[in-house]
Amino acid sequence: MKTRLSLLLPLLGLALGGCASGSLHSNVRPGAVPAFSRVLVVANTKRDGDGYARQVARQFPPGYAVTPLGFDDLSFGNLDSLVAQKTAESGSEVVLWIGFRPTGGTVRTGRYSSGIGFEWFAEMRRAGDEQPFWKAVTGVAGTVSRPLPEQYVRRLLSDGILQKSGPRSAPAPTTPKTP
Repeated sequence: MKTRLSLLLPLLGLALGGCASGSLHSNVRPGAVPAFSRVLVVANTKRDGDGYARQVARQFPPGYAVTPLGFDDLSFGNLDSLVAQKTAESGSEVVLWIGFRPTGGTVRTGRYSSGIGFEWFAEMRRAGDEQPFWKAVTGVAGTVSRPLPEQYVRRLLSDGILQKSGPRSAPAPTTPKTP
């Protein structure tokens, strides 16, 4: 009985740990954040990419025009082509990419290894040149549980990328004064 319990406890810990959402750690490229109001949210997930993209899109403050695009194991087509098409259709100025990737290590619980660890990542890029200006990774190492959709928007707000009151207006073009 003790042997069975010692085998089940690490697995139970992993199962429960997979349900918890971790904190996002982020970084902003100074001076590179554009003014924008139209966002394409791309969720490249293993399952239910469309549903997750819609959940994230619903978290944006009023005033932002947000278009969700999900891609998962059941999707057909090329993701880059779909993103280019949806960006053009929606007129999105920036793209929020969300996905997960292997961390390259194994997850260990006590004496037991449970496989390759994964981390969720997000990146916001300008639509025209695809240059990233915001990046985030989740602190949930070793699980494939998704961060809560509102975590992305909370972090974008706290990093100054989004505004609660709506999008910033683009700076007015300056015209040279004529003598």
